Amino acid sequence: MRSATIATFVLVGFVLFAVAPAQAKSSTTPFTAAGVFAPTGDPVRFWIDEDGVQHIRGQPNAGTLSGGLVGSLTFELNANIDPATGGGDLHGPFAMTTNMGSFEGSFSGMITGGLASVEFVGQSRDGAKIMGTTTEIAPMVPAVFEGTILSPHG
Repeated sequence: MRSATIATFVLVGFVLFAVAPAQAKSSTTPFTAAGVFAPTGDPVRFWIDEDGVQHIRGQPNAGTLSGGLVGSLTFELNANIDPATGGGDLHGPFAMTTNMGSFEGSFSGMITGGLASVEFVGQSRDGAKIMGTTTEIAPMVPAVFEGTILSPHG
């Protein structure tokens, strides 16, 4: 009787193990890409305050990505720029369609000496996340995108 009980527990254990859903492993994929983009329209709002700071709201931009991340990028620029110092800040939403998925998210960053350093984070419909940085190295030169894609599906 005792050996039959032990055999039953062992058999139930094997059955539960066999029918348990397989867990997909998540994966992390680093990337480096170049991005070229430009305004595609006028800002929704633009003004210069009494200190000479330029305020841009809702300016549409679009461009392409190449290298380790290939595809298209659109974003809405909101920025505050002091032309006297070349400094300021920027933020807004973005959408990108790439060889590694389609993502929507937001970005924010600082402008120093007229060049932007930006952090971004986004998510795809299947739960993958993208995060990274974008750095302009010179005006009219492709920006460098570096980051990671976290995929829950491996």
